[in-house]
Amino acid sequence: MNEQFIWSDAWILLAIIYADENGTRATISNIADGIDHNIPSQSELDGAFERLEKAGYIEASGEKYRATPAVIEAFEKTHTPRRAVHKELDEVKRFLGI
Repeated sequence: MNEQFIWSDAWILLAIIYADENGTRATISNIADGIDHNIPSQSELDGAFERLEKAGYIEASGEKYRATPAVIEAFEKTHTPRRAVHKELDEVKRFLGI
């Protein structure tokens, strides 16, 4: 699918990846704040969730969001221990074609 993503989608997706099984809106928002020292707005969260779910990159289950296995697999191919968060964000942006 050729979805048009924006920067905040990569930021939110990385927060979802980091949240793993604990991906509530509050947890994702807190992790996103840790990534960029900025709290995502409700419209940024809503837009990212909608675009990422439509593209098949995240799944919603009740009140929780998690990255799909394909996203985790792609992330793990580039992830290394002690890697700087901005480098991981760059990889997620590349994955989304941003």
